[in-house]
Amino acid sequence: MPTITTELASPAVWDDIQHALSGGGDGRGCQCVWPVLTNKEWEATDLAQRTALFQQEVASDRPPGIVAYVDGEAAGWIRVGPRPAQRRLGRTRNIVATTYEPLDDEGVWGVSCFVVRKEHRGQGLNAALLDAAVAFAKDSGARVRATRSTRARPSRT
Repeated sequence: MPTITTELASPAVWDDIQHALSGGGDGRGCQCVWPVLTNKEWEATDLAQRTALFQQEVASDRPPGIVAYVDGEAAGWIRVGPRPAQRRLGRTRNIVATTYEPLDDEGVWGVSCFVVRKEHRGQGLNAALLDAAVAFAKDSGARVRATRSTRARPSRT
């Protein structure tokens, strides 16, 4: 059974984040900035610009996510943070229609990205990443978490 560990995003694990993002799917090209940009801003950026934006975000005071490791190898990524910082969430019809909390409330956190390298899929990384994200959000002051129903009512953490 593999050992799964997680680490908050920081400049010290930048290469690991890049490794996790490059193992299949859209991670490498997106650089996990799609959730923070408007469509117009997204269309105006190329890979080098998105990488620079993401690197600045990783170096900021608030980690934008968590990297997961399988037996020490970077294998997955999750973006988690206050909903207002993930601007695309407030522009997503489904979220706008089902939220009970103000869209600009910093106490409402969201997850907007999962990436798992192909060779590490099916090992429980998404669950481990989500557990780490919920713990990080709670420790960072998130006060609302959505339930898993189709019309989520907030429950206080």
